[in-house]
Amino acid sequence: SATVAPAEPLEVQVTTDGTIRLNGLRLSLGQLSTEIAARIKGDQESSVTIKADAEVPVQVLVQIMDQLQSAGVDNLRLATPEAS
Repeated sequence: SATVAPAEPLEVQVTTDGTIRLNGLRLSLGQLSTEIAARIKGDQESSVTIKADAEVPVQVLVQIMDQLQSAGVDNLRLATPEAS
């Protein structure tokens, strides 16, 4: 049986102005689920870390999490910076 290389870690960055990047690639919210789905290819072990600026509205994070879940991501982590 072929060994499957571990998937690259996926990281979604969200800035205060609403800019979304997947591993540095700038995407719209609508492109996010398509791009994630293409990268995980149904791999149930895939995890995505969301790194959001402290001022990002909760509604935006919820929309992003919905997109990730619709793309098939089960393992979501949210990393927020410490407030200074």
